[in-house]
Amino acid sequence: MKLLVVKPEELGFDKKRLQMADDIIRRGLDDGLYPGAVYLIGGEAGILEPQCFGYTRPSDGQPVQPDTVFDIASLTKPVATAASLLILIEQGIVEFEQLLSNYLPNSNLTHLSKANIFHLLTHTSGLPAWKDFYTAGQSPNDVIEGILSTHLDNPPGEVYTYSCLGYILLGEIVRITSGMRLDEFAERNIFGPLGMRDTVFNPSGELISRTAATANCPMRDGLLAGKVHDGNAWAMGGVSGNAGLFSTALDLARFAVILLSGGCGVLPEAGVRLMFRNLLDPSIGGHTAGWFIYPNAMLPDGNLQSSGTIGHTGFTGVSMAIDDTCDIFVILLTNRVCRADDGMEFRITRRLFHTTAAQAMLR
Repeated sequence: MKLLVVKPEELGFDKKRLQMADDIIRRGLDDGLYPGAVYLIGGEAGILEPQCFGYTRPSDGQPVQPDTVFDIASLTKPVATAASLLILIEQGIVEFEQLLSNYLPNSNLTHLSKANIFHLLTHTSGLPAWKDFYTAGQSPNDVIEGILSTHLDNPPGEVYTYSCLGYILLGEIVRITSGMRLDEFAERNIFGPLGMRDTVFNPSGELISRTAATANCPMRDGLLAGKVHDGNAWAMGGVSGNAGLFSTALDLARFAVILLSGGCGVLPEAGVRLMFRNLLDPSIGGHTAGWFIYPNAMLPDGNLQSSGTIGHTGFTGVSMAIDDTCDIFVILLTNRVCRADDGMEFRITRRLFHTTAAQAMLR
């Protein structure tokens, strides 16, 4: 899939307001919130030239380029895991309503007896948000069994709790039902057909030289280049449904264009529609088939996009928002975890950026 680079006015963007978005990212760079960043704005008709800032590591790094590879952390959830699951649903291999016990008959799932695929996909399974499965050096099998024995915080279907644990299980469901690991299935059915050549789990070779480093992993000292930052994904061997995917702004733009285009025969059209629709009662929360949506406070929508905007963030400092009403997507990739802090200042910068980027079109 070839991306068409167009001028801002061809997509209806205001150059002065785009400059304001530049200024926000540059200010974050100057304040040391991240060593490098790239953002890309576009729509179904084309993309604007990617804007790059800083370097791939805090010192002695290369300048960030449009093809710089970033650890996209939890963007793995919608781009790899949810998309793969929707393909399996279209193929009639998986169903939303099927209980986990159908896929894991040899596991003791007493507390998860009422949890199904839909619950995992929409973060309503009752599983807690997070649990450490890497400090003791667990294997992938240990991680899965540990999650399956984790006590639920709430009965399935009643409360929205954004849970990495649920998406780790979804990655395992993809493996069990397709006969392929998540990385293999996604490459064969999504990334390969879309030409997302720089989107991989466990990057190697030449990709490593283009990878923006991360740091401050609680278990590993120094900079990580091409090694997943998330501890549980690391324990899963770098291939996990919650995190582990590496990609570029250009590849993610290809994915966004496909969603705005309805799937184009790569992703199921009905599944793409589910990605743009809140599947929950708004009193519980806002989540589609893989993405945050209003009224989810985690949505990086920038306040000014339509109520149908979907989006997702990642712990490493990445975010993506797609508005099919206005035909616009905004991608921001940074390696903010090179700075040892709670990320609050970065999150403020990110929201300001998304607001300004949306405003650039809403003249």
